[in-house]
Amino acid sequence: MQTLESEPQPESSGRPLVVTLVALLALTLISWAISHLDLGMASTLVALAIASTKAGFVLHAFMELPLAATPARVVVIVTLSFIALLCAGTVTDVALR
Repeated sequence: MQTLESEPQPESSGRPLVVTLVALLALTLISWAISHLDLGMASTLVALAIASTKAGFVLHAFMELPLAATPARVVVIVTLSFIALLCAGTVTDVALR
């Protein structure tokens, strides 16, 4: 019977996760503070930028996307592309009414 040797895993620390958690908390506080400001139409763009940044942190640190296999990366890219397409269609529909 043939046994498969597991590849040696690099030693990992919890530091990147703690840094990511602190960054997510900071961005949450920033988005809360910005929600109390009157930025007009820019408030939506700022909120989306903060949300996208937070999603990027989650993809990178907690879902370990840089270490994921190629099919998993393709799924993320296709999903983000469809979300962007849906957002663009919604904006276009509202703008042309």
